[in-house]
Amino acid sequence: MSPRTNNRPILGVDLDNVLALTDPLIRGLINEMFGDQLEQRDIVYFEYSRCGISQKQEETVFQRFHDKECENVQPIQEALDTLVYFGSRFEIHVITGRPPETKTLTHNWLTKYKVRYDNLDFLKSKNGSDVSFALFIDDNRQTAYAMADKGAHSILLNYPWNQPDPVDPPNLFRAQCWSDIKRHIEEHLL
Repeated sequence: MSPRTNNRPILGVDLDNVLALTDPLIRGLINEMFGDQLEQRDIVYFEYSRCGISQKQEETVFQRFHDKECENVQPIQEALDTLVYFGSRFEIHVITGRPPETKTLTHNWLTKYKVRYDNLDFLKSKNGSDVSFALFIDDNRQTAYAMADKGAHSILLNYPWNQPDPVDPPNLFRAQCWSDIKRHIEEHLL
């Protein structure tokens, strides 16, 4: 991780399924490799092996994804535009749980799509970071809850795999799309 060079608040943003349309690509690989037709609504857990494929199949799919396919995932253009919009107000850290071996492919993807960011962090456990995030955007409920518990304002991008416990933390906002995220930041954090 690079040292901070300014005093802007830090915005942490997850890569997969937040900046990139990773789930459709993963489900496409599952279909191609194993013939399973999984829809996004079928992915009700963060782990695909709990949603209709075996643990071994999941490992095989993610090995292929990390070896070459992660460079082919499509961006969420509205997310990229929002990072540009807020780039002067926040120090932006793109956070990923991808293995460090994907660093070159991930960097190539960020460059290809001209993603606005200040730092790229590969963290096995995103909530284990020692960075003091003012704001954190993720699709993993456990990570978003942990960041909220650490004092960050957490935004959870809604997907079938992160539906709520009976009560979300008070400093967690659920968003349906990036326009919700942008509006929420403008109304509550600036």
